[in-house]
Amino acid sequence: MIRTVLSGAGFLSDIELNDRDELFLADRNITNPGIRIFTARNGSEITTAPLDLGLPPFDILFLK
Repeated sequence: MIRTVLSGAGFLSDIELNDRDELFLADRNITNPGIRIFTARNGSEITTAPLDLGLPPFDILFLK
């Protein structure tokens, strides 16, 4: 099934799925950039706002 989890004028530079079925999106929106986290099962956003990293994110990497 394909569904939209985020739409708008921002630029999404990366998307990754972790082993807990959570989607991490690198949102480079000019006014409110950060990492957004969604549940893969139903597409609902876990974060209430983008996680601020200090700079707009461009890549996501999970280390084991």
